[in-house]
Amino acid sequence: MRLPDVVIAGAPRCGTTALFAWLVAHPQVCGTAAKETRYLMDASSPLLPARNVHNAGLDGYARLFAHCPAGLTAVEATPDYLYQQTPVRMLASLRPIPHVVIVLRRPSTRLYSFYQYARNNMALLPREVTFAEYLRRIRDPQDTTLDGLGTLGHQLAYGRYADYLVPWLEAFPPERISVFLFEHLVDDPRRELEALSRRIGVDPAFYATYRFERINPSYEVRSQRLQRFRKAAARVTPGGSLKRGLRSLYERVLTRRLAESSAEPEQLAELDADYREANRRLAALLNIDLQAWK
Repeated sequence: MRLPDVVIAGAPRCGTTALFAWLVAHPQVCGTAAKETRYLMDASSPLLPARNVHNAGLDGYARLFAHCPAGLTAVEATPDYLYQQTPVRMLASLRPIPHVVIVLRRPSTRLYSFYQYARNNMALLPREVTFAEYLRRIRDPQDTTLDGLGTLGHQLAYGRYADYLVPWLEAFPPERISVFLFEHLVDDPRRELEALSRRIGVDPAFYATYRFERINPSYEVRSQRLQRFRKAAARVTPGGSLKRGLRSLYERVLTRRLAESSAEPEQLAELDADYREANRRLAALLNIDLQAWK
């Protein structure tokens, strides 16, 4: 049964799409056809796909890697796994145990990035909802306006990474789990990918001349209605050069790149204060320096 050798398990809006693409570019690595399989999500998760571990078992999971030749390192990436119980249990039970990779980002800027992504790329959050209003809603336990909109209501809690990392650290031996910082990936992706290559057993020399491109940025859409139509059409359009060409044309004509640093400074400072204790616990838990988040 062909199962993953490496699973990128978190966190959303922390560069996992780029990391997956950079890994899959390596000639010794084979990735799943879709970056986010979500196959191991909890049964209660709104992100659970129709075919999943609860109804198709490990055999169904193995089918996602059946195209990977023997000898190549098989990889999948589902960043919401970090917040789930099922993937911890299932992945830790596999033999051999896959290598789990987790990427974390300064919680305040991760949350702002998710807000922009939800308003534009996902077209879930109404455009008139400001960042301040979104923060007010997710801080109010009585507010139900985000119910039914995926994980939008959970994103404040999702930045308290230590709360979710403990089960992973308990279930996996230290040599089978790696934690990276998004900020380090941005500053020096070659150094970080060479380090990860050595940990998962592929040749780091590949990245000496590799061109690291930015992937999956937030962008502003001209129309949420058109964006929802594009997403629905993409799900039923066969892959290939035509699909890639149409997506490229759509993004050139109907979107523009967003500056993710454009949140109000006082809002980010307020969030940094909210997360200060959680970040302290994270630094102690992982014994790492979080200076990059200051």
